[in-house]
Amino acid sequence: MNLLAPFTRHTQVKGEGCRQSFELDMGYFYDILRLSELSRADSDYGLQVEMQDCPYRFERIIRTGTEAHKQKTCAVIFRKEDTLYVTFRGTNVAKREHWLRNFNVQLDPLAEGYAHRGFHQTLFWPTHPEYDANSRPLLEVVQESLAALVSQHPECNKLVLSGHSAGGAMAQIYAVEYLEKPSAPSLKLDALYTFASPRALTTDLSERLKHYFKERGNLHCLRFVHPQDVVPQYPMKNTFFWGGKPLQYRHVGKPVLLLPNLDILAPESVTQYQKKHGVEAEFLDGTLTHVDSRVAPHHLDHYLEVIGALAEREQGISHYWRDSVVPNHRRLLDLREKDEKNMWKLEAGKQSDPFLG
Repeated sequence: MNLLAPFTRHTQVKGEGCRQSFELDMGYFYDILRLSELSRADSDYGLQVEMQDCPYRFERIIRTGTEAHKQKTCAVIFRKEDTLYVTFRGTNVAKREHWLRNFNVQLDPLAEGYAHRGFHQTLFWPTHPEYDANSRPLLEVVQESLAALVSQHPECNKLVLSGHSAGGAMAQIYAVEYLEKPSAPSLKLDALYTFASPRALTTDLSERLKHYFKERGNLHCLRFVHPQDVVPQYPMKNTFFWGGKPLQYRHVGKPVLLLPNLDILAPESVTQYQKKHGVEAEFLDGTLTHVDSRVAPHHLDHYLEVIGALAEREQGISHYWRDSVVPNHRRLLDLREKDEKNMWKLEAGKQSDPFLG
């Protein structure tokens, strides 16, 4: 799939702000973000119904959580033509273990570097018995599932990883894990796309992924960021010492900033954004006609709105998303927020409620 249509760097025009000339196939990235949204599905059956006519075939959802270890998250695998897609679920705001995980910024050794301990250990949360009889770690079950799918569909030779927020952090870490131990020799890690992701890897691993994806192509590792979203600013990238070594958290991927009112952005503001996010940062016009005050810049729904609007300005959103069983993700947002607020009450001193996201 050609993601470039066409590709040039942004331009600064004196007195006229910053003109968008960095262009992507935003319909494709809207697809990727919708797949990330579906990782929040409450019902396995509902997910199957939702995806039955989708060009991205739903293959498997893998949920964690046992009676002894109630940590709950999930990964979902989709397939289209020669590509397998794995997306990881972001934070469930009603889950205490998710918040503890998010703020556990200590480091775990990984390959030749280190990873955010909370996000790294999430890959080792035990799988729910319904999805794996032996409740093996999520990482192991995902790897085995990919190997099985390649065996069933030998034409699949590309792997695309994605996730929003904490899901993006897990995707980064899984990328390193996969390069260390591929699930199938013929299945090559092809792309990594994150949305609103915090930092999850130290400099050496960030550089390793940077060089790996540079060989794959200029647009195979992107991170989409809204400038008012604070989550990608954490953990702080300040130098600290771990095991006697100076280490720093670093982002992975070319930053793509979704800037409102890009056409009137002053050149000095562009310089400030580049200083904050990197000189390689690219800019897309994230202006929305209608802004919902309920939706924070970090929320997955906000990214859907912005990237959906960008897709509409180009070739439009895939007809599937318009005609799907639940086409209105704003209604899904309302339902999720209601469920998550109820969870705060249900989990106060009680056994965890069944999966809600």
